[in-house]
Amino acid sequence: MPEGKLKSAFMEVRCPICGKLFGSEDEMLAHYDQHGNEEIESHRQPRRRISKKICAVTLISILIAVIVLGVWFYSANAAANRVNALKSMDSDGDGLSNWDEIYVYHTNPYSAYTSTVVVNGTYRLDDFNAVKVYNVDPNNATAVRAFIQAIPNVTANHLNNSDYEGGYSFDKAVAISLRDPYMQCLASHSEIKWTQYQNGYKCGQLLVNGQQVCSCYNTTSNFIEQPSYYFTHQRIGECAQVSLATDPILTLMGYKVLDISGAIKLPDGAEEGHNWLEAYIDGSVWVVNFGALWPREGYYQANGWTIYNDTSYDPNWYLK
Repeated sequence: MPEGKLKSAFMEVRCPICGKLFGSEDEMLAHYDQHGNEEIESHRQPRRRISKKICAVTLISILIAVIVLGVWFYSANAAANRVNALKSMDSDGDGLSNWDEIYVYHTNPYSAYTSTVVVNGTYRLDDFNAVKVYNVDPNNATAVRAFIQAIPNVTANHLNNSDYEGGYSFDKAVAISLRDPYMQCLASHSEIKWTQYQNGYKCGQLLVNGQQVCSCYNTTSNFIEQPSYYFTHQRIGECAQVSLATDPILTLMGYKVLDISGAIKLPDGAEEGHNWLEAYIDGSVWVVNFGALWPREGYYQANGWTIYNDTSYDPNWYLK
């Protein structure tokens, strides 16, 4: 046998990867292919596992983010609801929202009187009139006492519609005035001067601190001022303004009062909208117009006055 053929028959081939010997190159190549499949598989499986881990971590992260955002949104929404509730709530009915009392003026939202100062055993300054009308800090006892002692030599601020909680109304302005120590002082120095005629007819004139209720008729203002502003600024206004100023004075004097809207007949026969009061005094009902008092009985018919039907007017209102 030739020498070259003997070497080929007994030549061993070593696997370059694991070092294993094979009797032929074909066997080694077949074995080598198995290494290739194992290598591919070994690289494929970890990637598959890593991919699953990444997906799991991503899903958990998204879930946590959703939960965190949900909690934040719920907290923010709950906080906004609490703020809105405080801004719409007026627990003590003094005309200031709970929000303003707690966070703006630092007053007691459950009492109209944060200040405990009382002057002459009677006069106190409530929170609304202190901060809105007279610029007095109700937490400052010295300032409150000094203000009350200065009455009636004080000056009230102009109030805008937004200064009234929920907007201006006649009833709100009256309620604020009834707590106002300045208005209380005026009422304590007010009287009705009665005139008795020979035919038995009687009429009266309301004097507030020795002066007539209205000093000058004026229709130029588009906004009705609160009574304290009216009385500290020359007593000028039209019918609705004067009626609003008169209402708390008569009420504080101890009389029942009703605001009336209607129309009056002018000298030329035309009708004009008008505002006045009725007051129940000493067992009789009186028409109160610019501080003058006239017996209601027969007054409307004799003077051509009419009461608007949409006011649900009840002639016996004073009995309620």
